[in-house]
Amino acid sequence: MNTLGFFLFYKLPQERNWYRFVDEPLTQLENLCNAKVLDKEKIITIAHKIYQMSEYTPSSSKKGATFDARDEVCEYVKRLASHYNNQTDLNQIDIQSECDIIANEAQKVETTHRRISALLFGNNLINNLIVLVLVFFVTLFNGDVEAIAGTQIWLQIGMITLCYLLFGYRVFFGVIAAIELSGLLIWHWDIYSTLNHLIAIIGAISPLLAIASMRVFKLSSFFDGEQLVFQHVIFLVILTALYNTLMKFFAYTTIQNNFFPLDPAPVNITATEFIQSYLYGDILGGLVVLFFATLLVEPLIRYILGKLLLLNKA
Repeated sequence: MNTLGFFLFYKLPQERNWYRFVDEPLTQLENLCNAKVLDKEKIITIAHKIYQMSEYTPSSSKKGATFDARDEVCEYVKRLASHYNNQTDLNQIDIQSECDIIANEAQKVETTHRRISALLFGNNLINNLIVLVLVFFVTLFNGDVEAIAGTQIWLQIGMITLCYLLFGYRVFFGVIAAIELSGLLIWHWDIYSTLNHLIAIIGAISPLLAIASMRVFKLSSFFDGEQLVFQHVIFLVILTALYNTLMKFFAYTTIQNNFFPLDPAPVNITATEFIQSYLYGDILGGLVVLFFATLLVEPLIRYILGKLLLLNKA
């Protein structure tokens, strides 16, 4: 799962913060408990470390605040931690039983996450169909537009970007199909126009180029804990709009004049007006869709997935 999809985690916020906070020692503990030879002293030491750290787990509701998760979340390491600095002989501790509980708990959580993840994101055909519907719907909401003039808020580019963030590059064909279908049913494209198909490809690859560029710049993380990194989202939107605008301008001028002079009939294009209209419309459309998704839709999905996990445990 990538970028935004990765953060649609399947736990309650406080529990999610605890798992993230103690991830390194918890992984060590799980590895020690799965080892062939159990090192009692190391296992108890790591469990004690997790128990101590849990007292200062970052809060999900208030930035900079902490909450005590020792009794609420990490109950299954509490017994192990209680043996730390205890005079009890290590030989009297049934470490195998304690480790079995930890290993089984870790496996159960991982299996549940993998199953839900596979259900929502693992079927490429379903993902492409979902993307086709989403992109076509927002395009239908925008309605018919003048190809050269653009539109004030181009929601389609924002939805395409969001779909790539959620499902990855594998939904490329769903995006292309949605744009072509929009061209046929909404914009009344000539299906024999090679230039129109080229414009559809540009609209589909612009967000991918922007996401790839952000990975080069190491700006592809859109969440810091529970907080949305607005700077990265804004940069992604601007970069996507820039790629989309410049490539379409190049297609409507240089490529059309040299390769498709009658496809459709050439139109006088003012570079300043074209770039200003397309760039502003793409930026506003991207911001509207991405912020709506991350601030409203994404918390709702987290809540639903959390309920699914609880039902699975019941």
